[in-house]
Amino acid sequence: MHAPPRVHARSRGPISPDLFVSIVCVLIPASSLAGPVTLWNEVDGNGSLTVTLDDFGSFGDAFQGGDQWLDLFDPSPDPVAGDLPEQAVTFATAVFFYVDPSEIGDGTHQGVASAHLGISTIYGDGNIICTVTRANSTDNLPTSTDSAFLCTGPNVEFEAQLTQSVSLLDPGPNGGAAAALEQSYSITNAGVGALELIVVKHIDMDTPWSGGGGFNLNDLVGVDFAELDRPQVFAKDEDVQTATLVLRTTQDPWLDPRTVDSVYYVEKQGFTPPPNPGYPGGSCPTYDYGTDFQVWDNYGAPNCWKNFIPGAGHDVPGTSPPTQGDAAIGLQVEMQPGFGQPYQLLFTTVYGLRPPQQPHRIPPRLETRTIQYNTDTACGEFLWTLTNINPVVPGEDFVEIDTFYIDVESGDGGAAPCTEMISPDGWTAELCAGFTNGHALYRFSVDDPDNALDLGGEVHGRLSIKTNGLDATTNPATLIEVPPLSVVLYGAQDQEDAQCNFNFGPTRDGGWSGSVIATAFLPVPPLDAWAKAILTAAFAIAATLALTRARPIRMQPTNAMEIGS
Repeated sequence: MHAPPRVHARSRGPISPDLFVSIVCVLIPASSLAGPVTLWNEVDGNGSLTVTLDDFGSFGDAFQGGDQWLDLFDPSPDPVAGDLPEQAVTFATAVFFYVDPSEIGDGTHQGVASAHLGISTIYGDGNIICTVTRANSTDNLPTSTDSAFLCTGPNVEFEAQLTQSVSLLDPGPNGGAAAALEQSYSITNAGVGALELIVVKHIDMDTPWSGGGGFNLNDLVGVDFAELDRPQVFAKDEDVQTATLVLRTTQDPWLDPRTVDSVYYVEKQGFTPPPNPGYPGGSCPTYDYGTDFQVWDNYGAPNCWKNFIPGAGHDVPGTSPPTQGDAAIGLQVEMQPGFGQPYQLLFTTVYGLRPPQQPHRIPPRLETRTIQYNTDTACGEFLWTLTNINPVVPGEDFVEIDTFYIDVESGDGGAAPCTEMISPDGWTAELCAGFTNGHALYRFSVDDPDNALDLGGEVHGRLSIKTNGLDATTNPATLIEVPPLSVVLYGAQDQEDAQCNFNFGPTRDGGWSGSVIATAFLPVPPLDAWAKAILTAAFAIAATLALTRARPIRMQPTNAMEIGS
């Protein structure tokens, strides 16, 4: 169990009595019937899951001295830790709503949906007010309940219907018991205008079975792509294998055309992510205890946190390193629900299921630069560099690369007389498939196994290709957007069951690098145009000197700060 000071340590400062009253009046549910109910999957012993939750779907054991809305799970015996007792898993979890977001995190409204005073009072500066319109039902207890709430703010009004249920899942591959909490939000825009809404499911968990000190500071966090066709984030004790906590969407959000974005984040205290090439801009705070205020202050996950794993990178599967520190996981979905049209958002939290273990490898780093561009043929010349960045894992050899893949997206370009892929020295390139809709996949194999790409090693190749046109296009098959005058590349190393066809690629598999956009430079003007420009500039300078030669010319000091700004 946690000690009370942690809540105060994570708040922004002492709350005065007058401010406390005003916050409570704003954020606690308006319905007098609102309150928690306890769900149980009707299992005694291994696999038992009991969750006490409110009308918004929040729960946790964070708030001592009052109601503790626990999620109690009884895992299967573990091969390392032995028989494990039923214990509470989650420190605090809540759903955050943000409206009018931007890529740099300067949204204009924010709100947290929770009936627990311990949560609602520490998020006191939101101006979306969520009130319960139908309290948790008791008809289908102990396995299911449903509720409804209304959220309003300046030019904002949306309704949510929430169904929550618990169940026992099929045994895992080693017979381990697993249980699930399903939370289905049906969100309807009830306002008069367009609504762009961000929903964040944030879990500050503390898996307690193997200790780790205060706040269970040995949790590992990561993301897995292999089990589903979309990311799922997870947390687990460093040594315990049968008590993983997994958070995922029950359905792929991208199946709904009203989805604007869908990202994950995993956090390990003390890490500061590097800039995110897929989501530039905005502040980049360091992970801290629970890191819920960083999400709150940035109107969602900070851009550098999106799709990032400490110790692994952006857009790659993996697990954080076993360092001491608190941890948290979350999913964020951005949507544009039309008026009166419900948007279904379903979260599943799985207890006890260990996600498939990823091989100890990280997709290679792929970089490009432009050589030249021909306006007559729309052909661009690009150099690319692929680097082996597999991690060193104690007790295991790092993964050499003897086969790698490069996926090419060229939009409206594609097959043209200029299309040519030149292999690095000592490697052979094979066109697996394409071009189709401007999409091709190449496989590169090393000629001599002794020359496989070691850790940190890099190879260089060249691509001559007809680039996209003057407008951004989206491939209807892969849904990858290609900017104007550009090609988009992805890199991957050889992996189990890889196929040299379109069933293997960045939109089908999680083992790929992030997108690398290579934009063609416009060519310099022809010589006669340069000559005209130089003559024009010379005449202008001569005229200026004729006007000023009677006056001394005062040189202004150079402002280095302005030059560098």
